[in-house]
Amino acid sequence: MAAAFRLARVLRLRETQRRVRQEEFAHLVARRENVEAEWRRTRSARARVLEEEAEAAEAMVLDAGVLHLSRRFDEALAAKEGDLAEAARQIDRAIAHQRAQLVAGRRDERKLLALEARHRERVAREEARQTEYHLDDLALSSHRRATLEERSGGARRAS
Repeated sequence: MAAAFRLARVLRLRETQRRVRQEEFAHLVARRENVEAEWRRTRSARARVLEEEAEAAEAMVLDAGVLHLSRRFDEALAAKEGDLAEAARQIDRAIAHQRAQLVAGRRDERKLLALEARHRERVAREEARQTEYHLDDLALSSHRRATLEERSGGARRAS
């Protein structure tokens, strides 16, 4: 009977942790892509507002109320753009941290897999040694029995 690998539970736990971290990593990447897309839309909206303001000024149809409203809207978009940029930086830090955890976890998992492989080799060698021992023991027993039978058979013939 093969001896159980004592760290098998730890290995299964590490594999489960890695899968969870990979899912979290994928969610972070998706969130980062969403923030990036929202940042681009906000940047584009700001450019459109400034473009429309410039066109209105060129056509001489821009009054102070519309200009004030346009500037407030641009400030709100700029603030949103800044918030999105900060959110992107935070997500980038979280992604870097998650990536480092994945690398370290995978390294530990590989160590455990190597230990498991060495354990299996050791168990296989021990089982082979035990098998050889038992085969040798059977061969010796068979030889002793044959020798005893020869001696007892030869003694009977002599009498």
